[in-house]
Amino acid sequence: MADSILNAFTVDQYRIGDSQAILYDRTRTAIFPEGYLGWLYLELKGERYSNRPGNGTLENLFCGLGDLSFDNIVAYLAKLPLIIMGKWEGNEFETMGLAFPTVMNGTPPERQSFIGYGFLRQYWGSAELEGLAMLGLSLMFQHFGLSAIHGVRYRENTLTARFAAQYGFRDDGVVPRYMVRRGVLVDAVVSTLMREDFEAYIKDKLIQVCTHG
Repeated sequence: MADSILNAFTVDQYRIGDSQAILYDRTRTAIFPEGYLGWLYLELKGERYSNRPGNGTLENLFCGLGDLSFDNIVAYLAKLPLIIMGKWEGNEFETMGLAFPTVMNGTPPERQSFIGYGFLRQYWGSAELEGLAMLGLSLMFQHFGLSAIHGVRYRENTLTARFAAQYGFRDDGVVPRYMVRRGVLVDAVVSTLMREDFEAYIKDKLIQVCTHG
């Protein structure tokens, strides 16, 4: 990994322009004030396709978790190394999304992890999201020394499928009756992003910038 193209992102602290991916650190109160995880939970809460209250967004982000209550999710997030994606407005950092590893196995460079990610609903469709996810994935691969990243989603979650595919995620298959959703076992799709495929995506992006910029 010493010669990885991702090293350039590490040097720049996973920042391009005003966009940045940052490891959550509760002691950095200028960026993450007291109560930040509770605020993040409330920002994520809500239905996916309407402004109504509900847990639809949380269901997709924490797929398979039966208890989506404030106390349970905040406690869960507090135990994980979180990657927060957002943009700078002067000296203020505006949170737009998060990513986190769940199950991690192996020793670098032979390490893999399942991850979760999500963006706050008000930013869905924003032009910055592709770049922010790129920075978040770069940080994930580099910081944890990963060779492969895996994701699990509900079968009908086609939006995530399309969004992830642009970075090189490929579906591995469907696991029937794998996750509990509202008390019912439902199918899950497992997908994988290999480090070399993500690096190929980065190289292609750099070529586009050099060609058009």
